[in-house]
Amino acid sequence: MILTLPFLAQRNYLHGTTLFDALLDEVAAGSSLSYKISRMIFSDRVRLEKFMETPEHHTAFNVSLSWETPSAKGWIGVVEEPASEIEKRIPYPEENVTSRAEFAEKSISFSGSSPFSFISTLVTLHKALLLKNKVADGNGQWVFTRLDLNGVPKNWEKITVEMDRVLGRQLAKSKVIVDEVLIGAIYFSWLPK
Repeated sequence: MILTLPFLAQRNYLHGTTLFDALLDEVAAGSSLSYKISRMIFSDRVRLEKFMETPEHHTAFNVSLSWETPSAKGWIGVVEEPASEIEKRIPYPEENVTSRAEFAEKSISFSGSSPFSFISTLVTLHKALLLKNKVADGNGQWVFTRLDLNGVPKNWEKITVEMDRVLGRQLAKSKVIVDEVLIGAIYFSWLPK
């Protein structure tokens, strides 16, 4: 299956949130899941390959999503394809989330309805938390690389991201808390420029 997806704002890579939302259509409702970005995708077109379990050649994929319910499981690999002739772009005004967020020393919370999907709201909050705490200042940027969840909430009142571990200028892991319940963890990696 080939997907053509939009770029966000002026980014020259396919945002992990855009791909995650597209892949959710291929996942059984109520699944726990693990989403991993091994290599960034610099195209608006990707190919999906579906498996019943992790394939032996899993490292060949740019991105993977494994999911499981009590009665079923699956694994999706994503490979970058040549770009389309006419790319599409959509706005990504992160300030619509960050301007309403509440910061604590090592956490950030957002209450109420969001202009974004769950994953886009979550990634925006995690990025803002790392920047606010000046984790790994310098020439580079934090990029979304992994998400482990017990399930993807369809509705929520409050999302909280709480810093858990930071490994120098390499990796930041934070807890994902929805309506005061811990549902998983999000990871960013530092990408030097």
